[in-house]
Amino acid sequence: MEAIAFDHPMRIAVLGSGGVGGRLAAAGSEVTFIARGAHLDAIRRHGLRLTSALGDAHIVQAHAVETITDVGQVDLVIVAVKLWDTEEVAPSLRPLAERGVAVVSFQNGVQKDDLLRKHIPAESVMGGMLHRRDHRGTGRHPPYRDNAAPSVWRV
Repeated sequence: MEAIAFDHPMRIAVLGSGGVGGRLAAAGSEVTFIARGAHLDAIRRHGLRLTSALGDAHIVQAHAVETITDVGQVDLVIVAVKLWDTEEVAPSLRPLAERGVAVVSFQNGVQKDDLLRKHIPAESVMGGMLHRRDHRGTGRHPPYRDNAAPSVWRV
């Protein structure tokens, strides 16, 4: 595996705005949220608010757009929609993938990457993992802290 490195802060677009992108934005990453309808309106008006027994976060100045074409320059697109929505959104990723933008899915399901590869160049689909660096070996999910960091690699 080859780790992907950037010479600038990673610019991330998140398709499926919620916990994954919210935690990255709360940690200071440059995140653009792609949302639609009432969710987009709420993010634009009130920011993105994450409520959890493990820790809350409020991204007041959340940058949100309606379509992938409104994203601008990014290094990475995180696909975090529900798995059953992947076939619908994957074709919209093609223009970014053809410009060399990495696409990583943080979805459940073993077929998620194969679904993406049906619509975008295979070399654009990256393996990835989102981890929190404060796990203390309790056997439970650790409390969210504002230090989530994505790991992305070419497989």
